[in-house]
Amino acid sequence: MTRIIKFLMWGAGALLIIFVLAVAGFAFLFDPNALRDDITRIVEKQTGRQLAIEGDLSLSYFPWLGFEAGSTTLSNAPGFDEPVMASFESASASVKLLPLLQRRVELSKVTLDGVDLKLAVNAEGVSNWDDLAALQGEDTGDDPDSDGTGFSTQGVGGIELNEARISYADATTGDSYLIKDLELQTGPLVPGTAFELAARGDIEAGSLEIAGPVSLSGQVQIDDDGTLRITTPVMTLAATGAGVPGDQLAVTLEAPALVLGETTLELEAPVLAMTGTGGGDPWSRMEGTLGAASLTLEDFERFDAPTVTFKGTIESPDLPVEQLEAAMSGQQLQGSLEHGAAAIDVVQAQLLGLSLSSRKVKVSNIYEDIVIEAPIDVKQFVPIDLLRKLGFTDVVTADPDALKSSSFTANARYGPDSMGVKNLKGMVDGTAVSGSVRMMTSGEVRFDITADAVNLDRYRAPAEEADADGGAVAIADIEIPAEALRELALEGTLNIGSMELVGLKTADVTLGIRAAGGDVRVKPARAALYGGSYVGDIRLDARNAVPVLSLNESLENVQFGPFAKDLLGDTKLSGKVDGRITVSAQGRTSHELTSSANGDAVFKFTDGAYEGTDIWHRVRSARAVIKGTPAPAEAAGDRTRFADLSGSATISNGVLTSKDLSMVLPFMKVRGEGSMVLLTQEVDFRLKGDIVDRPELDADVNDLVGVTVPIKMTGTISEPSIGVDMKAVLAELAKKKLLDRIGLGGKSAADAGGEAGAEAEEPKDVKEELEDKLKDKLKGIFGGG
Repeated sequence: MTRIIKFLMWGAGALLIIFVLAVAGFAFLFDPNALRDDITRIVEKQTGRQLAIEGDLSLSYFPWLGFEAGSTTLSNAPGFDEPVMASFESASASVKLLPLLQRRVELSKVTLDGVDLKLAVNAEGVSNWDDLAALQGEDTGDDPDSDGTGFSTQGVGGIELNEARISYADATTGDSYLIKDLELQTGPLVPGTAFELAARGDIEAGSLEIAGPVSLSGQVQIDDDGTLRITTPVMTLAATGAGVPGDQLAVTLEAPALVLGETTLELEAPVLAMTGTGGGDPWSRMEGTLGAASLTLEDFERFDAPTVTFKGTIESPDLPVEQLEAAMSGQQLQGSLEHGAAAIDVVQAQLLGLSLSSRKVKVSNIYEDIVIEAPIDVKQFVPIDLLRKLGFTDVVTADPDALKSSSFTANARYGPDSMGVKNLKGMVDGTAVSGSVRMMTSGEVRFDITADAVNLDRYRAPAEEADADGGAVAIADIEIPAEALRELALEGTLNIGSMELVGLKTADVTLGIRAAGGDVRVKPARAALYGGSYVGDIRLDARNAVPVLSLNESLENVQFGPFAKDLLGDTKLSGKVDGRITVSAQGRTSHELTSSANGDAVFKFTDGAYEGTDIWHRVRSARAVIKGTPAPAEAAGDRTRFADLSGSATISNGVLTSKDLSMVLPFMKVRGEGSMVLLTQEVDFRLKGDIVDRPELDADVNDLVGVTVPIKMTGTISEPSIGVDMKAVLAELAKKKLLDRIGLGGKSAADAGGEAGAEAEEPKDVKEELEDKLKDKLKGIFGGG
């Protein structure tokens, strides 16, 4: 920065020296072209450079002595590739004649057309104007004013540059800058007096990859010590290029005053107004204002501002809000241009209704891959209000008090590869949350979140009411959001101390979630569940036209009664369950997935009961009818206890079929088979129970041993109906009683064989006789003819 300022000062000074010498010489001579060699010799003696005046020199006269020069060049310093450092196509100036008689030089406006000035720094760090700058302090002994008889300069009427070109290239850093089509005008330049300055041109900053029109205006004063003061400076730049976000970024810098010293630059109350336009990335339109109480730049490298404020808006189709408003204030901004770093303390910001604060925001690597780091504190806010501002206006929760309070602290970081937070600690509706979240430049979100306790049912949509007839609402057919899943990119772990979802209460939940290109997998999926545990591996592959679901889940030692009650609202089945299911399915909706399911399952219940039917009591009641004895007393609770209920099943096209269902009751062994339609949960099982001998069986009912009891289960899995075929039981008991009455019941094989001859002599078939008597007995029990 220092080199550029010096270049501009000395470059302009060198050109003015040339014209002042020329004008002074030509004031007393009539043939300016005859002095061409003398002028070039003087310049070479004073600067060591070669001045080539290729165009004509001409004069005009009274009342001004005018001077015009054609194409002129000044050679470059040794060690630089470009042969010419400065050149112009034409120049003109004039001196007022009458003041010359009083040894006063009054110059008119100096006009230079087609100036081309090339500033450069070579690989050794030497600039091509260092030698010219060294001339400033030299005393040649040729000062014409030293004896008091020389001329005094009263000022210059102004400077005008037309179609100028100024370039700068630094071989040590690779930086390059160019101002072309520069138009510059000043007011009269009188020592000790301010003058007006107006300049405009096109700038190209190659290293920053920006370009665009630039302008500068203000009232300039140069103090005796060389300090440059600009009152009410206004600078504008409309930048485009790869280094500019969006299509164009227009900035306007205004301040009451700018002071440029030998090594410092000071801005009083600067205000930087910015307007950005683009095609939507990162914005369609951006407007913002950045202000400071003051800004100081030391050694053109270190900057400092006691207070900083920003306020702006962003519009973009990629944003969930029509217009994003943001405001920020901070204290003690400090930084380094050389190192591309800055820091600001006590930051307060407002964004989307959120109030954020930070003790210190650090910015580094500004010129390449910028990094921003800050500990942030987000004050309490209402999450549902934030969601609605983000466009989610239809969010309705089952609990009207859900999403009403949240706050958190975290260490935030924005970098070239990702942005996110770590050391996150916060509260959401009373749930403590901690962990980290990062969004990669690829769009993938990586996370590791821990929550102590959360009831997710609070955040679900309100439950639908039962239909007018009091029936339950049919299971909704939900479309699989395949397109959204293909856009989803997630990888992380979710740990929850306790969780409630669809009524189920779980603890120690761990979910490993990965989603990429439509392939979504939850593995591991673990939870403590009603005294037992759950382990699962769930995958939904939506990469192709028809999504494919894969399930591999197991339960161990789960108390089925409270599990089913919380999930289904009520249950008739209890016991400890172990089970495993493996399923694959495909479909575009949940109904299609369920109806296409294929796989297998195994299960085992132990120490359980079925509420609503006491099978043993109903069998004994049937026996009492046959025996003509009083009905047995009902046991407390209408239930059927079992020691074991197990089986395996295959699943084909949404229908679960089991052929090896077995159940062990206290006095009965049950076997059977059946099926369940997964979509409707309708069941149809046919079972047979064999009454077995047990030592604890009452002697007065041991005649039931060997009786087979038909059992059927219909209805749905949540509301099963288990019935005993009492007619079949009564028929078997009646048959057994008839056999006893006719002397065939309970006989041993030997007894039956000893009576074989007598049986042969009977004219009537014994089997037919038994059937007739049995029919008569059943008529007595059930009625009919």
